[in-house]
Amino acid sequence: MLRLTLALWLGLTSTAIAQEAKYFYTRQECWPLPFFMDMIVNEWGESALFTGTGVTIGENETPFKGAVMMFVNQDTGSWTLGTLYEDGSVCISAAGTEFEPYSK
Repeated sequence: MLRLTLALWLGLTSTAIAQEAKYFYTRQECWPLPFFMDMIVNEWGESALFTGTGVTIGENETPFKGAVMMFVNQDTGSWTLGTLYEDGSVCISAAGTEFEPYSK
């Protein structure tokens, strides 16, 4: 009985959380990797802070796997989050200013 109650509660909680989710479909500017790197390094003075792998969800919930890269200019505070896709293009997922290392 406890398992059934827990399963029902988890199911209802998951449904409630899923209903609160927001979805944003955005356009991303994309370039070939060499052009992107030249722009990031030479024009914006940013360097790689970290890399990882990730998935971007496109229209019709289509997943696109890619290498996620975070670039930062620690002098100016500018930052760029890009995703390198299998076709060799890099798209800017987000960019901004006022980068600061996180500290509690």
